[in-house]
Amino acid sequence: VIINFMKKFEFSPDWITDKYIYLMLGIFPLWTGFKGYSAITLSKFLFFAIATGLWVIAAVAAAFAAHKLPRISKCGWCVAALLAAALVSAVFSPYGADVWLGAGRYDGFLSLMLYGLIFLGVSSYARPKFGYAAALAFSVGICCIVSIFQLLGHNPLGLFPSGLGYFDHGIKYSAQFLGNIGNVDVFGALLCLAVPLFFWIYVCSGDKRAAWFLIPGALGTFVAIEADVTSANLGLAVSLIVSIIVLIKKNR
Repeated sequence: VIINFMKKFEFSPDWITDKYIYLMLGIFPLWTGFKGYSAITLSKFLFFAIATGLWVIAAVAAAFAAHKLPRISKCGWCVAALLAAALVSAVFSPYGADVWLGAGRYDGFLSLMLYGLIFLGVSSYARPKFGYAAALAFSVGICCIVSIFQLLGHNPLGLFPSGLGYFDHGIKYSAQFLGNIGNVDVFGALLCLAVPLFFWIYVCSGDKRAAWFLIPGALGTFVAIEADVTSANLGLAVSLIVSIIVLIKKNR
């Protein structure tokens, strides 16, 4: 039934994967659930697992309908071997459900399997394009704006419990949360990936619209410094040094 539906409306795995990428880059970083930081890990995991699961089902059906099965590269076979080894390990593990879902962080075999399927599907049915970077710039920019309000002592979106704020970490609660991502170190990791990308697009793309990427790039740099995430600041500094070296070699 699903395959016939795909044939009727001419949905292709490329089209479905394209929409999935926009969803994960533009909306997923902003999703916080309905209970703020108290349940943000579960909220993020459910969004990720449901969205990815639906994409896998739809993409597989569309691939069969369009007779466009993925071509697995050598790197893809390595990923498949990793998943197979992880599955064997999980089956014979003595740790029960923790192996499949993960203990508290939902980083068990299910997440690893979805990561592998994302790699195989996206590498087969998608290619980089300007719109993906724009979607990421949008979500990172919003995350940074929310973070700035939190750094100013406000509680936008009600993510912190009533009466608490960002600077209560280490005093009234042990963890450290910021923005729509949640854990401040995970947010820092996102900034280490996104901010250099935004500046690179501005310098190297030649697209007139690229100047807009300076806004989320500057916001991300400011938030990383003000939040005092040492690992993020180190990552951004190293990215800057490497970028300068590469650009000099390219005579840019």
